[in-house]
Amino acid sequence: MARRGYYDNDATGLQGVYARTYGVSSNLAVELTPDLSFRSISGARWLKRWLDVDLDSSPFPLLEASLASRAKNLSQEFQFAGNFGPRLDWIVGAYFNEETGRDTSRATALGTINPDNPNFTDGFVKNSSWAVFGQFNYDLTDTLRFTGGLRWTEESKELRSFNRSTPGGAVCNIPVELQLGGTCQARFNDSFSDYSYLASIDWTPRSGLLFYARTARSFKGGGQNLRGTGTADSFAAFAPETVTDYEIGTKADLLDRRLRINAAIFQANYKDIQRTIVQAAPGGAIVSLVTNAARARIRGGELEVTAIPVEGLTLSGSVGVNDAKYLDFTDVTGDRSGEPFQFPKYSYRLGATYAAPLDFGELRLAVDWTWRSKTQLVGSAIYRDSLNQPAYGLLGARASLDIESINSQIAIFATNLTNKRYAVSAVQFDNSLGFNSLYAGEPRVIGVQLTTKFGGE
Repeated sequence: MARRGYYDNDATGLQGVYARTYGVSSNLAVELTPDLSFRSISGARWLKRWLDVDLDSSPFPLLEASLASRAKNLSQEFQFAGNFGPRLDWIVGAYFNEETGRDTSRATALGTINPDNPNFTDGFVKNSSWAVFGQFNYDLTDTLRFTGGLRWTEESKELRSFNRSTPGGAVCNIPVELQLGGTCQARFNDSFSDYSYLASIDWTPRSGLLFYARTARSFKGGGQNLRGTGTADSFAAFAPETVTDYEIGTKADLLDRRLRINAAIFQANYKDIQRTIVQAAPGGAIVSLVTNAARARIRGGELEVTAIPVEGLTLSGSVGVNDAKYLDFTDVTGDRSGEPFQFPKYSYRLGATYAAPLDFGELRLAVDWTWRSKTQLVGSAIYRDSLNQPAYGLLGARASLDIESINSQIAIFATNLTNKRYAVSAVQFDNSLGFNSLYAGEPRVIGVQLTTKFGGE
């Protein structure tokens, strides 16, 4: 069970979030025969959350919202796994998930001059999905292995909406053609289904050296726009997002395992990629909707190197390149094919760790530096420069001491040691209210951590 809450005052009122989550899970494994096993994985999760936020972050009541949600999630998975001889192992199974809940919000846009405030969204949701899957590994030779997998998923989405606006909820925000029996409610039912697959082959010419090639296809389920208002289009469901990726790479342990090199190049082809837009609805409400971009392509490469030059000292580094572009993207706001993606083209990381054995445990010292190139946080913004995060790097460090006699570790850590100011996300309002908002990344944090283990390993 976990709880978190905080509240702060600003010039226009309270801001904060309170959340409570708890759950139970079980993992039961049974060996039916020496070559066949069964596993049951069950889970249940509950969530309650309240959120008050001043979205414009100014001393004026431009855009404020209060949100509340509760949800229950139940899941069940069954697996059978086994092998046929020394060359083939396999797994088959079935999965089911059901989510029910309610999401409500009260938003005010230009509260001092807009008579249609506030805007209420209120929806009951019921989402369920089930899937069957299977995967196998087959050793073609002593050094060559093939892996194949297939999954079929069915999803059902149901939404009951009661969206309203103005004081007391006097005006219905559901278009007449969608209302049920003349009441301010609408019911939406949508279903989605698709397949996923995996095919890969890897070659191990000797111990510590692996080459591989793989392709996979998967999808992210479609959904419904809970915060629709004013028009039928704003309530339109969005389609599943599908991606097919291709990757080749190598993993090598060299110099008596003192040097490890992992390298890969990849390309991912997206269809109906899901993107969020923010726009003004009839009556002045600001709504956040999910839509589909027709096609997109991401290609790039990654390189990771780990070296142990002397006993106890580990040096590591990685570099990544991502070249992403929309091949076709048109929605209600127009042609957006030229928009940049919301992640950096270049990034790298450098790190060093030194571990020294002591009579009573181990001392470990670590430092790391991460860097990423400039990022356009919202590609659809009219004034993109205001939502452009320049390149930046973050420095972190950690010192820990393991004490074996009490099976514990005490550590001192620091993140963002230089207290770099940077933004991690943004929201676009320049197409509706005429401004944009940036959300700052975590400042310098220095802390102490104590970890104690109970029972066996």
